[in-house]
Amino acid sequence: MIKYLLLFASCLVLAQKATLFPVKKGDKWGFADNKQKFIIAPQYDFANPFAEYNVYDPLQKKYKKVMAATVKLEKKSKCILEDNTEISCAKLEDLSTSIGASIYEFSDDDYRKERKEIEDKNLEVINQIPQDIRNKYQKIEVFKNGLLLFLVKNNEKSGIIDNTGKIIVPLVNDFIEGHVYETTTPGKYELYFVGTNLKPLPDRYYLRDGKFLIESYSPFSIASMSGSFVKVSDKNRKIKIYNVTHQKYINDKTYDKVLNTFSNGMMIVERDGAEFYIDEAGTEHKSK
Repeated sequence: MIKYLLLFASCLVLAQKATLFPVKKGDKWGFADNKQKFIIAPQYDFANPFAEYNVYDPLQKKYKKVMAATVKLEKKSKCILEDNTEISCAKLEDLSTSIGASIYEFSDDDYRKERKEIEDKNLEVINQIPQDIRNKYQKIEVFKNGLLLFLVKNNEKSGIIDNTGKIIVPLVNDFIEGHVYETTTPGKYELYFVGTNLKPLPDRYYLRDGKFLIESYSPFSIASMSGSFVKVSDKNRKIKIYNVTHQKYINDKTYDKVLNTFSNGMMIVERDGAEFYIDEAGTEHKSK
C-alpha cells in the first residue's frame, strides 16, 4: 500500500537588523555603517551580511542573541561578531531553524478518494459560470478555487478569468504560473500571475484583479524567499529589482548580475565588474 506524507511547517522569526553592511574595496571585503564608513577594515576575500543568532551560554544556562557574519580568508571560512572578534560557527544557532512541524499520513485509497472529491467540487464550481461564458473557451480549469479564478484555453493559448468572465490575464500565453508575495501585513500573502511564451517575448506580470505590473525579458526569478521581490530584465539583459508588494522598483539602478536572493535584507549584485551589496530599500553599499 502506498502511503502519502504531508508536512506542514510553521516558522516565526523576530530578529534585529544589522547595523554593519558588507562593502568591497579593491579585492577585499570589510563592513561599513550606513554612512559608508568602514568599521571593520577591508581584509576578507568574501563576506556575508550580519544576522542574528542564538548562542547558548553554559554559565547562565540560557540562550543569548548575537549578531554574527560568516567571512572567508585564504579559502577558509570563519564567523565573526560586530567587533571583528571570532566566534565558533558551531555555536551559532540560526533563528529560522525554530520550526514546528506536523506530519499527516494517508493511504493510496484515501488519496484517490480525496482527488475525486476535489475534481467533483471543481466541476461544480465551473458549472456555476454562465453557459455563454463557458462557450467562449475550449477548456476551463479551476485555477484558484477560493478566489474563483479559472484557467481558460483557446487555440493552445492560456489566460485567466474570474467567475463573471472578466479577463484577468489575456489569452496570449503558452504558460501561466501563479505566485504569491508577502503583503504589507507580515505573514499574509497575495496571488499574482506570470504569463510566459516560448517565443522571445517578455514575461508579463499581473495582479489577481487584472492589473498589469511589469514585463521581463528573462524567466521568472525571485529576489526574496517571501516572493515580494523579483528580478526583472530589459531587452539588453540588464537587471532591476521590483518590489511586488509596493508595485515599484526598489531603485532606478540596473545590474549586470544578481547573484542570489535577499538574505537578512541584503543581496549581492554586480555592475561593470564590481561586486557589492544592496538592501531591500535599494541602497547600494559600496566603498567611496
